[in-house]
Amino acid sequence: MRFLLLKNIQKEQGMKTLLAFMLLFFLLYTISDIFVQYHSFGILPQKLQETLYGNEEEFIEAISTEDFLEALHINLFLTMMLLSTLAAIYVRVSSLKSRYMHYLLHTTLLGSVVSFLSLSIGFFVTKDILPLYSFSFSLWHSGAVLLAMESLIRIFYAKSL
Repeated sequence: MRFLLLKNIQKEQGMKTLLAFMLLFFLLYTISDIFVQYHSFGILPQKLQETLYGNEEEFIEAISTEDFLEALHINLFLTMMLLSTLAAIYVRVSSLKSRYMHYLLHTTLLGSVVSFLSLSIGFFVTKDILPLYSFSFSLWHSGAVLLAMESLIRIFYAKSL
């Protein structure tokens, strides 16, 4: 995280390139995570219910607790690494001068926490909370894409960083 210590990222071409590629990989990961979740667990409540609880009519078995916890653990770790690094880059390049920037950052971080909590509650307690998971999942992925794209734009077009 050397970019946090540099006075002017614009003058450091190597660091500028590194951050750009890092942000591009974050964008690719975030977008691919949407497709992975869509095809594995599901994003919409109906598919989530089939994955978590099964469907006897279509002979779909429910996911085991062990598989659920393993997937949750891995996704939680990867999301935490992605969002903490992305937030550090965004704070460094944006300087958070407007309310929009604060709201975008906080909404993205809060959306990710709510999505994991609501998915866990949906699995262990009640399926009624699954629409909240769908909403918060979409919210934090949209926010992460916006954070990464805005950071990329600022790295290349801001006058001073």
